[in-house]
Amino acid sequence: MKKLCIILAACLIAAAAQAKVFKDLNDAIEFSTATVNAFSDGDYEEAMNTLKPYALVSDSKIDAMIEQTKRQWPVITINYGHKLDTEQVRKESLGSHVIQLTYIVRYQYCPLLFKVMLYENDEGWYIAGFNFSDKVYEVF
Repeated sequence: MKKLCIILAACLIAAAAQAKVFKDLNDAIEFSTATVNAFSDGDYEEAMNTLKPYALVSDSKIDAMIEQTKRQWPVITINYGHKLDTEQVRKESLGSHVIQLTYIVRYQYCPLLFKVMLYENDEGWYIAGFNFSDKVYEVF
């Protein structure tokens, strides 16, 4: 199957000035987990719209991700089956200000890999990236 990968990653000063911020890392992690769960349940449009205020990228990039996912989601539901569960399998740090959360979402036939990157500046934590892929072997 063609690579299912959508990446949001940027550190734009203008976007950061407009974005909402999480003061606590645990709140950012809880939000990320809820976003992955909603997205992987098929509520990707709502999940991505909820992500917008906290993301370091423009709304137009998130809208483009939503449109791309709309085209891909029917293939996912046919080839992967129904969702079974979600598990956070990694929490990696790059220094003390960049965290990457990795989730495995188990579907009936195959898993998908979701990653969320969090970035902390002097104001708090932002969502700096979000992607999903069928390349679960990259975790090993």
